[in-house]
Amino acid sequence: MTSTPRPRPLVGAVVAVALAALLYAMTATSTGDTAAGSGLAVVAIGVGLAAAKHHWARITVTVLLGVQLLYWLPLPLSGEWEFTDNPVVYVLVAALLSVAGVVLLFGPSSNAYFAARRAERAGRVR
Repeated sequence: MTSTPRPRPLVGAVVAVALAALLYAMTATSTGDTAAGSGLAVVAIGVGLAAAKHHWARITVTVLLGVQLLYWLPLPLSGEWEFTDNPVVYVLVAALLSVAGVVLLFGPSSNAYFAARRAERAGRVR
């Protein structure tokens, strides 16, 4: 049985998610808040890579990126950092990559891919 090829938008989503998670981890390191940010960022990288094959993983990565976004987005608005400081730039770029990654994860070609994967797995089980 042949496996369904991954669509390019899904591959792009996985790359965007991994880069966003990396930037969140860099933000945590730059601000000295390594305990809060790095743990979820590392998990998001792993789950983002797993999202290329499993439907549950794209839901999990969406939740994890949402948590990261809600945690870090107030940083640029706090006034504590200048707009050109590294942590602010990391957060803003990571936020854009997070949104782009999630949109691509749930795009039509990605939905079709996950439906085909489910059908393949259902065929193997029976």
